[in-house]
Amino acid sequence: MFAYIPARSGSKRLPNKNIYPLNGIPLIQKVIYELKKLSFISNIYVSTDSNKIKKISEETGAICLDLRKKSLANDKAGFPDLIKHDLPRFIEHSNGDSKVLFTLATAALVTSSIYKKAHKKFSKFKPEILMSCEPYHSPIWWALKKEKNGFLSPIFKKKIKINSQFLKDTYTDSGLFYFFDQKILKKYSSHKDVKKLLSFEVPFEHRCDLNNKEDLERLKWKYSRLKKKKLIK
Repeated sequence: MFAYIPARSGSKRLPNKNIYPLNGIPLIQKVIYELKKLSFISNIYVSTDSNKIKKISEETGAICLDLRKKSLANDKAGFPDLIKHDLPRFIEHSNGDSKVLFTLATAALVTSSIYKKAHKKFSKFKPEILMSCEPYHSPIWWALKKEKNGFLSPIFKKKIKINSQFLKDTYTDSGLFYFFDQKILKKYSSHKDVKKLLSFEVPFEHRCDLNNKEDLERLKWKYSRLKKKKLIK
């Protein structure tokens, strides 16, 4: 199994977020440092379209190969595109090993111990994909949608009268990491629509999907708390 970190340079909402300095260290470096502690990982690969990110990653001990194709480094290129069209070159470099720990470059709060627990669960239950998750704090069954007239209406009309304790628990993608076999996952159009998807609930303090400035402030706040508790460096 190898680790794969996608790190394109073109984030519009948070420019250069993959190398944002957290306590003076780029986020992607923190991710690489934790991955280097994992004995079940053979190589750590970074897929990027940026020479700057490539330099930082290689200096930290990752392998980058050639820069990622521009067609796979724009806003339209998603998770399935990387699975099908970018991962194969790293699989070839890894002598055909297709088992992957796909980790986001912004998952700087995830520690090696969390990866180890997730890997143990992946190995035991053998899902098609193990996805880092978090629970919805409010029942998704009570969600409302905005109609064309501007008013709200319930999405699940049959559920709105049911007390929350009687509703099924629901989860969402934490946007941190995924364990899978590329040969299996490439057959699907979405990683969330596989037959055997297993969740790994990441502790609250260690999760933060980085998409906007509010997320960035939350990331810094959580990092400071973890550092005070000596749970992260």
